[in-house]
Amino acid sequence: MTPEESNAHESSPADGYIFTELLFRCMTPLHVGCGQDVGVVDLPVIRERTTGYPFIPGSGIRGAFRDICERRDDILTRRLLGSADSEQAGCVIVGDARLLLFPVRSHPGVFRWITCPFVLSRYAQDTDYFLGGRPALGQLPSPADDTYAGPEPRSNPLMLEEFPFASGPAWTSPVVVEGVDANRVVLVHDEVFAYFVRNATIVTQHNHLSAAKTVLQGQLFSVEAVPPEAVFYGFVGSTAERAEEAILDANGTGTHLRELLTAGASPRLSALILGGHEGTGLGLTRVIWK
Repeated sequence: MTPEESNAHESSPADGYIFTELLFRCMTPLHVGCGQDVGVVDLPVIRERTTGYPFIPGSGIRGAFRDICERRDDILTRRLLGSADSEQAGCVIVGDARLLLFPVRSHPGVFRWITCPFVLSRYAQDTDYFLGGRPALGQLPSPADDTYAGPEPRSNPLMLEEFPFASGPAWTSPVVVEGVDANRVVLVHDEVFAYFVRNATIVTQHNHLSAAKTVLQGQLFSVEAVPPEAVFYGFVGSTAERAEEAILDANGTGTHLRELLTAGASPRLSALILGGHEGTGLGLTRVIWK
């Protein structure tokens, strides 16, 4: 095998699959839970074991896809996502969505999106693996734990929550996200990013009152949520229809899935409700098809 053939093989995650990048922008707080916890928060959000970053499991995204698609074309949905009785296999892969940008209160300005070199490097590696080409991120600065890199003009200091950060190198985010102003995105140290995504989430208290207006036993609990404006990225793969006579090829299955999910809207935008507490308005998410 030649080096060129080896590299081509390594850049293809699954033979026969075509992948598309999706960006998930939270319009309301997002609670994708991991069950009860023994910590301070009763119902925390699910997090990556290695990094502690919140993420959206692919199974939850796939379930939200199915919920929308079944209401628009039940037969086509079974062909694309498989049947509940396992008689027909699906032809779509839905991966986990990883954190890309995290909103943090700031002064001056209302808030800033923060990211870090580790997150952007991982995004570049994932994009290269699934799509076969790295995004043009350029040379990433390496801010210290008390500085930040951002676009001109830069504030000195920039307050993120209650912490001051000195102005570092000039840098503008090369990642384009619809609805996200690149002039409000700043690059911070990896450990600073990790601190904020662990400690700057939303925690709300919930209770259930009796007729006497007292809290019922066991009905006072706290729920954690990722704040609005957080941005995640993920990948959806499609392959040929799994049937004796495959009518749809990989491009066809991907096109039909996208059409079902964006029906009546822009072909680049769709809306999902992800995670729990839908009845209280959590989980409204805008999906941007790249």
